[in-house]
Amino acid sequence: MTVKESSELIKRRLKTIGIEPINNIVDITNYVLHELGHPLHAFDLDVIGANEVKVMKAKEGVKFTTLDGKERILDKNDITIADANSKPLCLAGVFGGIDSGVSVKTTNIFLECAVFDAISVRKTAKRHQLNTDASFRFERGVDPDMCKPAISRAIDLILEHAGGALEQGVIDTNSKTREKCKIDFSPVRCQKMIGLDIPFSKMENILTDLDFEIEKTEGDTKWICYAPKYRVDVTREADVIEEILRIYGYNNIPLPEKLNSSLSYFNQNNSERIRTGVADMLSSQGFNEIMNNSLTAEEHSSVCSSEVFGDAVKLLNPLSKDLAELRTNLAYNMLQAASFNMNRKSSNLMFYEFGNVYAKAESGYKEKHILGLMKSGLTQKEGWLNGKVKTEMVHLVQSIESVLQNINVPYSISQTGSSLEIKSKKVIIGSARKATSKELKHFNIKQEVFLCFLDWTAIHKVNTPAIKYSSVSKFPEVQRDLSLLLDEQIKYEELEAIANQLGGKILKGVSLFDVYEGDKLPKGKKSYALRYTLGDHSKTLEDKTIEKTMERILNGYKKQFQAELR
Repeated sequence: MTVKESSELIKRRLKTIGIEPINNIVDITNYVLHELGHPLHAFDLDVIGANEVKVMKAKEGVKFTTLDGKERILDKNDITIADANSKPLCLAGVFGGIDSGVSVKTTNIFLECAVFDAISVRKTAKRHQLNTDASFRFERGVDPDMCKPAISRAIDLILEHAGGALEQGVIDTNSKTREKCKIDFSPVRCQKMIGLDIPFSKMENILTDLDFEIEKTEGDTKWICYAPKYRVDVTREADVIEEILRIYGYNNIPLPEKLNSSLSYFNQNNSERIRTGVADMLSSQGFNEIMNNSLTAEEHSSVCSSEVFGDAVKLLNPLSKDLAELRTNLAYNMLQAASFNMNRKSSNLMFYEFGNVYAKAESGYKEKHILGLMKSGLTQKEGWLNGKVKTEMVHLVQSIESVLQNINVPYSISQTGSSLEIKSKKVIIGSARKATSKELKHFNIKQEVFLCFLDWTAIHKVNTPAIKYSSVSKFPEVQRDLSLLLDEQIKYEELEAIANQLGGKILKGVSLFDVYEGDKLPKGKKSYALRYTLGDHSKTLEDKTIEKTMERILNGYKKQFQAELR
């Protein structure tokens, strides 16, 4: 036997279906696979030695190099074809080994054709991230009666195109023959499930055309159906009904003229209603909702680590490296979505997402429901009436406040390092920050991105105060401003607390409208400009009352913070 280039006919036919020719032996196994639908594999007989092979489970941790040149660590549940010394030659039903593969030096081959357990093949293929033509077919079930025709066809082609002689005939090691699956079937029940009176004769014609055998036990009311051996997926009456409906045509089932449904009562304060209200509000503000897969790539964990609340939960058999673990925060997906849009020339972005995040805990696993917000680019489209206004953290804070105010949650926002901490009654309910340069580089983003993550689970545990109604005052409110020189470590919330303490009933609100830090101020100092709103529902305020109140607040600042009036 000579291993060489395949004939032009075989090469042309393989290329037509997208398979690159390798050599005449390998090409013939691929040819038969696609011709008859049954995988087979050729081994270099001289490499095997002792003319003996074993089908066995692998030893845990054994290293095995497959035909693609990659070294893989075998699992104890992997089924292998091994030599007499139990050395793996092939991952059964999935991929061959590089050491026993056919090469130009091969002069003797051993040809194998078998049926492997679909579940075992699927798990092995996923475990080693291998998706081959053989595994694709074994995972879905193959016809056990096709082994002999497939190997006989391959032998004939090898003798024709590679020469040599058949040293030993086909050895059949099958100890038992698989019987056809016997299924009790009721045509009447089939009509009820489909919702249409398909004639019994039509059902019989469909099944016989699909190679089913039918035995009628009680006239037309009860049948016994024998599924063909190659239909390993048909094992129940429901499977037979599905076959009938598939051939009859789903589009031939008429739609009902009316639809019945029952109404359910929901508590007005249920979490779903609140979430829907917040989503509607954000959408009305120009945000777009995004929904992402909870599975993500391991490489993101080391990049987006700011909001991680535990070790990642990794999948034992991931579909791919991009879906290898459960996300521990929403930053991965939001930055991926931003990068996707920016690469398509859409750079002014406002996203929100309600999603779960997961982590390992000492007692098992933990899960949180998070609302993520993201802003980037310009605050509005550039036009002749307005210039370019870049999104800053203050714009994201405005959206955070609107969310919390919408659900009546008391809150305070303070700066901790490079991020903002959001609290409600001393409970941390979220954080906001600017995406780091490391994150931007990882996702190939070339503009600033601002992120916020609100712990929706923690927010629902906060007892929100009852909403109180008060009539609009008949009397005007007044405003007064104070510009203060303060030590740079003093926070706005401390100033607000003192004002609320000393302002009395007529102080209706405090806001910060300017912060200045620069060379014109003494070292270690900053300037805060605050605006105070004062009013009385029962009368018009007199200047004397207003001045006394403002003086009291200013003296409190001087005493508490050594503030100076600018």
